Amino acid sequence: MTARPEGAHDGTKGLGLFLVPRTLDDGSVNGFYIRRLKDKLGTRTLASAEVDFVDAVAYQVGPLEDGFKNAVSLVLNTSRLLNAVACAGIMRRAYIEAAHYACHRDAFGHAIAKYPLVQEAIADLYSEAVAATASSFFIAHLLDKIETGQANENEEQLYRLLVNINKYITSIRGTEMVHRAIEVLGGNGAIESFSILPRLYRDLVVLESWEGTHNVLCVQVLRDMQRYHIHLPLFAFVDTKLAQIESEVLQDDVAVVYKASDRLKKTILNMEERDDSMYAQAHIRRIVDDMAHLAQATLLLIESEWELQQRMDTFKPIATTYFINRHLRPNYDPMQDEDYLTRLAQFVDLV
Repeated sequence: MTARPEGAHDGTKGLGLFLVPRTLDDGSVNGFYIRRLKDKLGTRTLASAEVDFVDAVAYQVGPLEDGFKNAVSLVLNTSRLLNAVACAGIMRRAYIEAAHYACHRDAFGHAIAKYPLVQEAIADLYSEAVAATASSFFIAHLLDKIETGQANENEEQLYRLLVNINKYITSIRGTEMVHRAIEVLGGNGAIESFSILPRLYRDLVVLESWEGTHNVLCVQVLRDMQRYHIHLPLFAFVDTKLAQIESEVLQDDVAVVYKASDRLKKTILNMEERDDSMYAQAHIRRIVDDMAHLAQATLLLIESEWELQQRMDTFKPIATTYFINRHLRPNYDPMQDEDYLTRLAQFVDLV
């Protein structure tokens, strides 16, 4: 926990980081008292409470002046990654629940999985789940390199950027996707005893706020961009990885992501040239959205390339195209896409 020692500075510089054990060496309970449990909307299996500390024993973690810094780097960044992994898992579960229900629920003489509107919901669920998984486990890979001393400076900056962006985008998409899954189940989707979806939906509302609200995360990204230019390693990573993709079937998507990267570079440059802090704060969420989609699309292309090279019976390239069309292809109109219905039906065939 963080606490401000007597006589310490105001603001974050005066916060120290402490470890407060539950029990003391003699087996007695430490000096803390639960004032009340909070009646949360979701994540009820993990209690949240207001706690009073009276003569509690605490152990200082690092120098006092580095308390807030250590809390963010050692605690918040790790929990933001775990929060994103949880969101990715919930999206996957929502896809499984909705897809299997759609294949067994008959309406008007057919399983509802045969209807395009249901197929589109299943496609959204699957593509967002694999994108969240790709970005979250890539960040875990970066963290492993950092903790084992193998990461370079660019990778450390890329981690600092993506861990915040990814927590933001996976929680937003998670809530959106569970809502889509509930829609597939219709009235049954709102019944607590029928499926896990209502609980997952409530949990995700909490996951959206845990470890940093959307606004806090986006403003943190903005500050890091302004102070440390940590968006530059992202563009370098995207350009390098896209250049390494050789599969012919992926080249059209690669070209779209390249162009999306160029557009985003120009958008950020325009924001920097305006040198208007209020303008930047007003629009940073749009920029974070674009950076998240750019990173996830690149990682999906990397995974698709590897699976194609291994000659796996993979669906990843189709899901990647769907994701890129949905988020990055300019002026994409499904109504003008002659392959759209065929692509939707393939998502149901996965079940």
